[in-house]
Amino acid sequence: MKIHIIGDQGSRKYDEGLASQVNQEIEAEERRKRLEDRRARLQTESQPVKKTKSEEAKPKTGVLNQTGFNLSDYLILEGNTHGSYSYPDLLVARERSKEGKNWTDTQTELRTENSYMLTIRQFVDLLSMLKSDKVYDGTGTQLKSEEVTTLLNEIREVRAPYRSEHLDAKFNKQVTQTQITYHKIKSDGSIEEVTENLEECVMIDTRIDLNSWLANSTTQGLPKRLKGDLYYHSPRHGAVARFIANTYGAGLNCYRSPINANASLGVRIVRKKL
Repeated sequence: MKIHIIGDQGSRKYDEGLASQVNQEIEAEERRKRLEDRRARLQTESQPVKKTKSEEAKPKTGVLNQTGFNLSDYLILEGNTHGSYSYPDLLVARERSKEGKNWTDTQTELRTENSYMLTIRQFVDLLSMLKSDKVYDGTGTQLKSEEVTTLLNEIREVRAPYRSEHLDAKFNKQVTQTQITYHKIKSDGSIEEVTENLEECVMIDTRIDLNSWLANSTTQGLPKRLKGDLYYHSPRHGAVARFIANTYGAGLNCYRSPINANASLGVRIVRKKL
C-alpha cells in the first residue's frame, strides 16, 4: 500500500529551519520561566511551616513496593501484544522527571536504576488508556475522571509551558531502508535491544490525526495516515523520538539529535510491574 498526499502541498511546505528556530526560541523562553519559578519555589520552601499536632501525628500516605518508590506515583499500563511485539504489565510514572538531560544520558541513567523509557508503541498505548478514562495507579486505585483529564492534557494540550518527553526509538538509514532501534522488556524484567526495518508508515513531515494514530499505528507505534491537527516530523538518520506540546501545537518528533537537551525535556520513568 502506498501513501498518497492529497491536495496542494505547495502552500503547506514544511520549513525545517524555521521550525527549528521557533523551537529554540520557545525552549529559551521556557528555560527562563523555569528558572524564575524555581527561585520563587526555593524562596518559599526556605521558610519553615509550623505543623499542627494532628499533622505531625498523621502517617505518610502511599504504598511503597520493595524497591522503595511510591506506587501511587505510577500508572498501570497493562501488557499488550501488537503483532510480533509484546510487553508485560508496566508501571509508568505520572510525571516526567530527569528534565534537562539528553536522550543518550537519560537512557544510561535509567539502566543504572533498572528502569526504562517508553517506546513509541507503549506511548501510543498509554495515550489510548488515558483517553479511555479507565486508569489505575500502581496500588490498583482507579483515578478520578478529572485526574485523568489533567494527565492527558499535560501531555498533549496546546498551551504553555513547553513540555516534551523522550521516547525509546532511534532511527538509522541503511541505503534505501530506514531502521528503528528500541528495547523490548522481557517477562523477567531484562531488556533486549532490537533493530529492525521500519514498517510502512508516514515518511514525510505533515500533520496526523490523533485518534487515527492511536487506532491505526504500526506495531512500532508510527502513524499510517495523513491529515489532522497533530504535528508529525518523520524519522531522520541518526535521530531519536520525543513527544512535544507547546503554544504552537503538539506532536510526535522523530528528527532530533540524541545529544539535544533542554530544561523542559524529560522522561516518563517505566518499571516492570511485579
